[in-house]
Amino acid sequence: MNDSRRKIICLVGQLGNGGTEKQLNMFLKNLPKDKYEPLVVVSSDAYLGSSRERKISEGLDIPLKYLCRPTPVKLIHYLYILLRFRPETIISWSFYTNAFHSITPFSNFIGALRGSLDVAREQLSHAHFSASLRPTKMIVNSDSLKKQLLDAGKTGKNVSVIPNMFERKYSMMEKDAFAAYRSDLRKRLGIANDEIIIAGGGRNTPEKDFDLFIDVIGEISKREECKRIKGLLIGECASVLPHKIREKGLEGVFYFCEERENAHDILPAADIFFLSSRSEGMPNMLIEAIDALCLPVATKVGGIEGLLGGKHGEIILKRDARAIAEKIADFASNPGMRGEIMRTALEGIDRLRSENIIHSFTEMIENKP
Repeated sequence: MNDSRRKIICLVGQLGNGGTEKQLNMFLKNLPKDKYEPLVVVSSDAYLGSSRERKISEGLDIPLKYLCRPTPVKLIHYLYILLRFRPETIISWSFYTNAFHSITPFSNFIGALRGSLDVAREQLSHAHFSASLRPTKMIVNSDSLKKQLLDAGKTGKNVSVIPNMFERKYSMMEKDAFAAYRSDLRKRLGIANDEIIIAGGGRNTPEKDFDLFIDVIGEISKREECKRIKGLLIGECASVLPHKIREKGLEGVFYFCEERENAHDILPAADIFFLSSRSEGMPNMLIEAIDALCLPVATKVGGIEGLLGGKHGEIILKRDARAIAEKIADFASNPGMRGEIMRTALEGIDRLRSENIIHSFTEMIENKP
């Protein structure tokens, strides 16, 4: 291996099944190993031994270091790793870990914001939030997040928009192969072939607003002509929301799949994907849904305009369950319209190919304009 490789530390808060961890994994997978030597440093050991950890350490053969607790020891451990590894560049993969910049302010440190700044302000202490805003150079994955940083006082030339990476899978399958996979998947989930499925999913956090998702499916179920339209919840939300759905008397119009790590593989069972979030950066699951040939319908948050603008999907401006239900019901009854929109939606995610996005990262690492 080339001894002149540039050493890079990738800082991440945890190694669970979230979108940030997926993007880190794709970055490491596509990073030219003949030019760069990466080391992953994880701030929390909450997911020690996770499948994501194995994908990085064993699948990609990239070393990981977990920082020790409590916080004072963690900071000393981080400094020790820096002194031993001597990285030329440090890339933070979450706003949370941007705060490590305060320890080594003169390093080539690249911070990140991958979700709403307002949500981060609510979740972090004032000191932690302020420290996480300090890195001079920052990466965001949507124009809306860049605007949030500019409004917070960051300089435009130091904030780079680098979209999420994505590699198409199901949309590249032969038509018959995809149909067979979808049919088998529906059988495993107990979904009838003539049912129209509206999917949603992810972590059960307030900003995801699954209450709106549930209310929309509830409104659709009131229509006599929509009895074959049902909801499908995928991931963590599928394990914690059934009681709320039962309280609303809607248990008969929902399917649940608690698969968290490979939610992408469940999405081909659906026909439409509805993102009900109040805030997002660039939603990975929506991109995966488009690849799974689900018509994308989303509230206007985060990077949605960049993904779905220009007839690449349906953007919801008003958070009104009845109006949204009417729009989705129209799509459900019109497969021709869905197919037409899907063709342009797939064109929209082509720009997220890993070879395009990794080039933007390496340019920033090399300090090129």
